[in-house]
Amino acid sequence: MPVWSALSEFFLDTSHDRDDREHIAAALAASHYSRRELEYIFVAEVRRALWPELLSIAPEWSGYPPEFLRRRILRRVGTPVVPRFFSPVTAVLIFLYRLDPTVGATFRRAQAMRQRAAA
Repeated sequence: MPVWSALSEFFLDTSHDRDDREHIAAALAASHYSRRELEYIFVAEVRRALWPELLSIAPEWSGYPPEFLRRRILRRVGTPVVPRFFSPVTAVLIFLYRLDPTVGATFRRAQAMRQRAAA
């Protein structure tokens, strides 16, 4: 679950410094998933399981245990991505995710590391 654990770090109530982003990028680069597959895992699995944490009064900041993450993701398989009444919130989150240069840079860094490792 290293990919899922790495992607879940975007849902922690912490800021991500350069070392954090490099750690995430390394975990993504070490996987054999394509960028499209990583984006799917992020949106359809990790975000689907953890988006309620963004609305929490006391959000997680130390990290999600792998077993908790696995159970949470599996529990949401086959369910709607978000309830209809949260669609505007989800749209804003997706918009902010796409605007955040650190998120895009992390995916690009992971892809570059994977290409260097393959060469």
